[in-house]
Amino acid sequence: MVVQHGEDILAAGASAVTILGGVIAVGKWARGKKVREVQKEENNSVRIENVTGDTYVFNQCAVSVYNNTRTMDQLSRLTQTLDSDGVDSVKFVADNSEPQVITRQDRVYFRQEEGLVLTDNEMESILEVVGPKLNGSPRGWTFSEGGDGVEFVADVEDEDFLAAVRDRKIVLENGTNIRAIVRTVQRKKVRTRTDRTIVEVKELFPPDREE
Repeated sequence: MVVQHGEDILAAGASAVTILGGVIAVGKWARGKKVREVQKEENNSVRIENVTGDTYVFNQCAVSVYNNTRTMDQLSRLTQTLDSDGVDSVKFVADNSEPQVITRQDRVYFRQEEGLVLTDNEMESILEVVGPKLNGSPRGWTFSEGGDGVEFVADVEDEDFLAAVRDRKIVLENGTNIRAIVRTVQRKKVRTRTDRTIVEVKELFPPDREE
């Protein structure tokens, strides 16, 4: 959470532990669904609305962090011990704030239906762009990695890169490679599934030209 939202947490003037407590509080109140900001309040707070139409005031940074899809995956992994026999609740103590308790009954608000999160990692890789979306769509790109050319489908989150492709400021040709931050998430439901996301494109390598 600190890596992904460090600047926002710093701007909020609160510790990461305090923000985590706020994120959990938002998740319980929102019943695991994303929320909508309806009004700015004082002291870095915001009034939000949940799926039932109720409103409440929370720390704005905690709301922003909670609404991030990646945070929901992390909360699912953080609370998955509640799926084990004999575990009735987990408690998070955030500085001097009131402790946040998540019970077995609350687990449904944090569990991701895609399955149990086994691993969630990011690393830098060199990838060949095999199947680009020249209209700048973030969904369904195809890439190849490694010497054996293993192909996989991934979404692209880098809005600047997508806009440059859409506006033809970046031209993707056959054999174009990128240096990118790749997020890999493994989930277990009936079978283990691996999902990849291109978080950031750092560098573009045009195809080699033969003289």
